[in-house]
Amino acid sequence: MYFKDPNKTFCIKKEIKNKKFEIDFEKLKKKELEILKNFIDACNKMNLTYFITYGTLIGAIRHKGFIPWDDDIDVCMPRSDYETFIKNGSNFLDEKYFIQTIQTDPLYALNFAKLRDSNTTLVEKHVIDIDINHGVFIDIFPLDGYEKGKNKMIDLRVKNYPVFAQEDKNKIFNAISDFNQKFIYKIGETIPNKLKTDLSKLAVPKDTPRYEDCKFVSCIVDSFSIIPIEKEVFSNGTTVDFENLKVNAPKDYDKYLKKIYGDYMKLPPKEQRENHHNFHICDTERSFRYYEEILKK
Repeated sequence: MYFKDPNKTFCIKKEIKNKKFEIDFEKLKKKELEILKNFIDACNKMNLTYFITYGTLIGAIRHKGFIPWDDDIDVCMPRSDYETFIKNGSNFLDEKYFIQTIQTDPLYALNFAKLRDSNTTLVEKHVIDIDINHGVFIDIFPLDGYEKGKNKMIDLRVKNYPVFAQEDKNKIFNAISDFNQKFIYKIGETIPNKLKTDLSKLAVPKDTPRYEDCKFVSCIVDSFSIIPIEKEVFSNGTTVDFENLKVNAPKDYDKYLKKIYGDYMKLPPKEQRENHHNFHICDTERSFRYYEEILKK
């Protein structure tokens, strides 16, 4: 949360960063499920395809819901469906929901979208002083087509993709990821939004093949999951259970998860069974704007 009064900024930042906020992860998960349900309802009304992915998919297959120590929800969509949702999804959602992208939220700096509930609060430590929507969210990733040799930059990223055998990422991965996000947001603060938008497009070059036209697809905007997978693995999807919801998953989810994580049914060591996000404030009943106001006083 960024405050425009230069005489208060440092004190407020220090106060909120040093204060310990208890997080009720069960309430957080319940709110994330609510957001997911509304996302699915909107996709159904718009005839759009989505798939649960990453740890959310592992949780659905292995636990029939959240991985017990997980704390977020990830979905992915073919690029054309993703773009349609970004453009028109708000017409099919309650007004409290905000589709966050670098176009809709000037200081947001990631190349994928978040669907946030603006009547809630979920502040991550690495963006605690960034003036963006801080509602509870789910992540929405685009899936693009991939052809080897089409783009050398993408080929290099695919070649250097680090494979992790467990879904709960190790400390080195967490440290790298946290540093990357802090760096991205700090850069985002210093450049005009138009330039930031242009730079973000470099992650998905103009010559990137369409999802519909390729044998292989990949989430090329995600630095740690850029691995080509046969499009037929997704197909039209299959229905699986996730907590109290029926959700769409890749048709051959076993092949998909083994390609990314290896033996995904094997539990990680006990010391690795912990949430991997750096959440600082979570309030499922009050908007992040409430915290902005009380801290300004």
